[in-house]
Amino acid sequence: NMRQLGIGQWLKNFARFDDAKAGTLVGKDQFGNEYYESESEMQPRTRWVVYKNYKDYDASQVAPEWDMWLKKTTQEPHFEQHLHAHKFMPSQQTENGTGTSRAFVTYDTTVPKYASWNPQPRAIPSKGS
Repeated sequence: NMRQLGIGQWLKNFARFDDAKAGTLVGKDQFGNEYYESESEMQPRTRWVVYKNYKDYDASQVAPEWDMWLKKTTQEPHFEQHLHAHKFMPSQQTENGTGTSRAFVTYDTTVPKYASWNPQPRAIPSKGS
């Protein structure tokens, strides 16, 4: 890999990703992520993604078509047939908001069966009365 990349690019990749892979750029997605493939790598690791923001990335930033390609569900990176969109699926993919202010929070729509006990303090009678 060092011979293919050169020492500068090899060190840069190793510092960024803790791995210095060399491969062929297959394509980019709408998020700016780059997808690579190399048959010289070990068998389960022949395809990988380099995230646009490599310091703060999440697996939900991979488009579904490219996720299928990474997992070898499809062999071609050219997606002539798009995924069938269901009416309950969003038209534009967004990344996972868990742990941020965009996180999905459920709320209760039912009336509670029991009310919590909230004791009210009574006035204590004085001894002089």
